[in-house]
Amino acid sequence: INNGCLYAIPGSHKHGTRSRFIRNADNQSTQFVPGRDTYDLTGAVPLEAKAGTVVLLNGGVVHYSDHNLSNKSRHAYTLHIIETHNTEYPKDNWLVRDDFNEMYNLSPEFKAKMAQGGLN
Repeated sequence: INNGCLYAIPGSHKHGTRSRFIRNADNQSTQFVPGRDTYDLTGAVPLEAKAGTVVLLNGGVVHYSDHNLSNKSRHAYTLHIIETHNTEYPKDNWLVRDDFNEMYNLSPEFKAKMAQGGLN
């Protein structure tokens, strides 16, 4: 728990999203709209996990990592998996990039297959 443990508020995903995290027009910075929410964290529970463990969270779960008070670094990888079929994200969503196809060098065949519903 002392090395920046992940915490979550059980059931918080049932209350809906109160703010959005957007990419600003400068494409260099982000912000919360209408502003960063504050939450009562008294119900938060530590999600202790051993090295190499995968933790999956619904995007609506209020979660945070506390300060690392140990002398040992903690590394984490974050993957955001989002629905793309028949879904249109706002252009200012922090995960949507104008240069997505160029950045990942997606082939025309791959893009066509995804537009038809995925890799099924």
